[in-house]
Amino acid sequence: MTHRLKTLLSLALVWGLVLEWASAQDPWEITESIPLDAVIVQVVKDPNRSFLYALNRTDSKVLFIDLQLKTITELYVGKFPTSMALNDAGTKMYVANGGIGSGTSGSYQIAVVDLDTQTKTHHFLTTYPPVNLVMGLNNRLYYNSGDWGTGAINSGGSTGIIDLSTETQLSNIGGFQIKSRMVVNDDRTKLYGQYIYSGNLGEMGVFDIENPTAFKLDRQRYSPYPYGWDYNNYCISANGNRLAYGHILFNADNLIIQYGLFSELVYALNYDASIAFGKNSIWDTGSFASTGDATPVWTHNLSTSVMHYDSANDCLYAFTASDFSIKKIEPTNRPDPSGDADRDGLDYDTEIAIGTNPLVADTDADGLDDGSEVENGLDPLVPNAQTPQMRALLTTLRRSPELLQLDSPVIWFEYGQFHLNLQLYQGEDLSSMNPMGMPFHFEASVPNLATRQFFQIHAK
Repeated sequence: MTHRLKTLLSLALVWGLVLEWASAQDPWEITESIPLDAVIVQVVKDPNRSFLYALNRTDSKVLFIDLQLKTITELYVGKFPTSMALNDAGTKMYVANGGIGSGTSGSYQIAVVDLDTQTKTHHFLTTYPPVNLVMGLNNRLYYNSGDWGTGAINSGGSTGIIDLSTETQLSNIGGFQIKSRMVVNDDRTKLYGQYIYSGNLGEMGVFDIENPTAFKLDRQRYSPYPYGWDYNNYCISANGNRLAYGHILFNADNLIIQYGLFSELVYALNYDASIAFGKNSIWDTGSFASTGDATPVWTHNLSTSVMHYDSANDCLYAFTASDFSIKKIEPTNRPDPSGDADRDGLDYDTEIAIGTNPLVADTDADGLDDGSEVENGLDPLVPNAQTPQMRALLTTLRRSPELLQLDSPVIWFEYGQFHLNLQLYQGEDLSSMNPMGMPFHFEASVPNLATRQFFQIHAK
């Protein structure tokens, strides 16, 4: 090896020098390389600060990576940390770890880190070994013992709910033993995770977590086998509409709907799941409609499962064990910050700031474009027709279907289209219900009458 080549290789350890050459045609590129000299199990971008947080399980530390100053500080958080989650206020980080010593019963703990001072303030004990964490609504933290992560596929996992205001366990999610990494949707009303129903096969579960007492809302029997035994690659799009698990992209509101197959495991999705990030490639999911499978748009060959998509800045952070560094991956052709690619009246920077999709005119698909909603004081991320009162009533009906009375159990529509007027009512019982708001009008086509389809109406 020549002296010059040795010099170039040593310079690769300097932050920001990336030994990746992308052709002019590549739609994505590696723009930064952050050397860590550590094995990382999770990466999270702080939505409010220019910090990237990396979990070093080997040394039991959280790394605070300052993306502006290009500095890294370390904090010991407890024995063998496995997962971290930030609270809604952006003031605290919670880190699951085995505690002091061997991590036997009685020492399982979740560390509490002050993000302003980057110090561990204290920890609290948990009933089960905390392996996977996710933040829910109203200061509730969900954790599970992650038995699949430890290889004990057939053993019983446990899932707990923590009230962070008192740092005490409220309950668990019924008798369901969620074993995988968990994700929540954009408004944190639904939690997704895999649990066992028989032997070593699993069932995807959707759990309603709007209230302290969680319950199973939907399920789909699915196992990544025969594609591969990785149960920890759940990821959800930032808008909450698409869920990737194993090699499949699902409709997050209806797991029966599956859009197509990836030829590798996918670990992150962009804002609307039009782009998926796999272990070695980046995928265009728009090709599902024409090919049934995703099409790779760029191969990064990082062979990584630890990644985080920053939707605010449209970039991916991925840890690679080949050189113990975090790579920042960005699209090569970003929209003009002052431009309006989707012609909704909002420029790119404005849409990124408020969380709407700069390439989709109507982000929440309620019939009003994003610009019109902002101009009229509406929320472009929430379908306009759905008020909090409507959502509350639909939730009540979902949990107590006996309140919704129909003329017959199932109504079949024996013609090409049907029209349905739905009037929502509010009240304690059927005898004292009052109409609430204007009736809604629904229209849909029945593509195949032989299937005798029926339609379910529910809150998004």
